[in-house]
Amino acid sequence: MLKAAGLPVFKKLVVHGHWVVGGSKMSKSLGNVVDPLAMKDQLGVDALRYFLLRDMSFGEDSNFTEDLAITRYNGDLANNFGNLLNRSISMSRNNFEGCVPPLGEVGELEKDLRNSFSKGVETCREYILAFQPHRALEHIAWLSSQVNKYIDNCKPWSLAGQPEDRELLGTILYTALDMARILVGLLDPVMPEKMCEARKSLGLGTGAIPFEKLTPGVLVAGTELPEPTPLFPKMKISAKNESVVKDQLTEIIESKPAEKGKEWLAFDDFQKMELKVGHIRSCRKVEKSNKLLCSEVDLAEGRMRSIVSGAAAFYTPEELTDRRVLVVANLKPVKLMGEVSEGMILFSDDNGKLVLIEAPEDVNPGVTVR
Repeated sequence: MLKAAGLPVFKKLVVHGHWVVGGSKMSKSLGNVVDPLAMKDQLGVDALRYFLLRDMSFGEDSNFTEDLAITRYNGDLANNFGNLLNRSISMSRNNFEGCVPPLGEVGELEKDLRNSFSKGVETCREYILAFQPHRALEHIAWLSSQVNKYIDNCKPWSLAGQPEDRELLGTILYTALDMARILVGLLDPVMPEKMCEARKSLGLGTGAIPFEKLTPGVLVAGTELPEPTPLFPKMKISAKNESVVKDQLTEIIESKPAEKGKEWLAFDDFQKMELKVGHIRSCRKVEKSNKLLCSEVDLAEGRMRSIVSGAAAFYTPEELTDRRVLVVANLKPVKLMGEVSEGMILFSDDNGKLVLIEAPEDVNPGVTVR
């Protein structure tokens, strides 16, 4: 029609999928229509926008439930980014007269983190240009988790009050605040109102941070830090939705189909399976679950994969962190208890006990298992 009318035709059309509920399209007759205004009132405009962009990829349908939205809010925003911002500001205020501390000697940990963020900013830019905002937000969440891991490893609270460690304490807190500043800039297009509040809490004023300023080391030492307030207060899943989560977990994790006799696997079918060596960079427990762990796994793809495994009864997150493992890398992503799982970490079943199958330390992540 455009061509017939003598008008220029578009060269590329970006089409998003549908939000579905329980695998079905929303319908008044089914009574499964979600009120976006009610969700906006519950989560806030910015957090709702974050969830919609984070959990849907262009061209594919995505499932919507209230508990998934709240779980994503708690996981990415309250426990991860919000926690990083609040504790780094609070510790800086308490130990450096309410200001951004001075940056001392930059060690290997700081250099590694800075390098990850320099590459991460460009990675996010590439994802946005490729119309993959969900991948960009996934990477931002991973970057935030790396700063939290850096803080946990450095334990700045143990250095407070010790004059001989004051320079090191300042370096740790400056680094955490500076990385938080970059995260604020990356999240600004998705959550402009909340990131305006975050900039104020970092003493940066209300103006957006230019993209070219999203580089490490730009934060000015001595900047006054206002007293922080929780940017993303944690939410509780309602009793109704909690039962839905438990039902989903029972259906997905605990149900075992009756065996009807073993069948031989054709070699062609086996070849479809893509096995790779992965490196677990971090691991945490899945909220509302006593069985599930969520690992960030490096497969040398330029990003971390989130993989959920039912191993919490046999391993702590600390015991799985930094292990080299075997991963089924071409499984279709699924959601378990609100967490996206993009593969499967292989364990052996030794009389009901899960035992991790490990790869040798000298094998690089991403190597194909043949």
